[in-house]
Amino acid sequence: MIGSMPVDARTLLHELTKEARDLDIGNTVARVSASQLTSLVFYRDFVSRNKPVVITGAIDHWPALQSWTMNYITERMGEAKISVARTPHGRADSVVRLDGSQYFALPEEEQMPVQEFFTSLCRENSGEVIYAQAQNNSLPEEFGPLLKEVADLEWATLAFGTNPEATNLWIGGDDSMTSFHKDHYENMYAVVKGRKVFTLLPPSDAYRLYFQTCTVAQYRRNATGKLHLEPEEPSRGLPWATVDPYPPSDEQMEASKLAHPEYWDPDLPPPLQVVVGPGEVLYLPSLWFHHVRQEARADVCVIAVNFWYEMAFDCKAAYAKLADQLAAELHSNSHAN
Repeated sequence: MIGSMPVDARTLLHELTKEARDLDIGNTVARVSASQLTSLVFYRDFVSRNKPVVITGAIDHWPALQSWTMNYITERMGEAKISVARTPHGRADSVVRLDGSQYFALPEEEQMPVQEFFTSLCRENSGEVIYAQAQNNSLPEEFGPLLKEVADLEWATLAFGTNPEATNLWIGGDDSMTSFHKDHYENMYAVVKGRKVFTLLPPSDAYRLYFQTCTVAQYRRNATGKLHLEPEEPSRGLPWATVDPYPPSDEQMEASKLAHPEYWDPDLPPPLQVVVGPGEVLYLPSLWFHHVRQEARADVCVIAVNFWYEMAFDCKAAYAKLADQLAAELHSNSHAN
């Protein structure tokens, strides 16, 4: 109650969203030169505040910025095989609606020689989309010959107080897209080629993403050789965000506005959007929701390296858990009504 007026959870969550933006987050992601950062400044101004920032000039010394072309990577990797994700549409690990049901769609996974991967990546109108997106410490584990052409961000390592738990290499084209999700890691995301477009929401805004429990399924080949979804056996469900910030048609945009009114609400601060280009690094704080799409342009493919650092399970993790629980309760009551 405020005075004699009852206040519902939705109103309080809306106020939380607005106050978080007004007090600290703002409506844009700052860009800071690495020359202005020390580990202390980085920790004080961004890590401790769980606030994203784009850092310029932080990887200018990486040989990868100049050397990593498709031909160069193929030559360095030789006959080595890498893990590749394959889908019909480029939306792996995302919600797919099929025959009236919602599935969390895992990609078909395969091992593929690097030369074959790049050849397939450049092939137009193949009807399928491939993406090197393995999150298994893939740079040292699968792309070892390239490892020495990047370097840890020493000031970030000092700020987090630990070495990276994983260093992953991402290679894909325009069609690859990552759905809204969050990670329990502090993420330093460095773009080497092409551009990445991040759409961001802070942990307080979990209610705007309309998480639903979806049946987990994976793309597999049918008898005709086409990819189709097969639910896992035994069946299991996974809560996942159902909002697509880039509906592919006007009709789907209108449907999304009806199904997800709080994501599109013009009275709420819009999601943050930031473009990260070659040579730039995004600090993506732990527990922030992010959607990622790619712009290959003349580079043919988009290449990025990210460092995952262990997050601190402190009070912000407790706040984020509460926000998740309130969001689940809010939408559960909405469906019940």
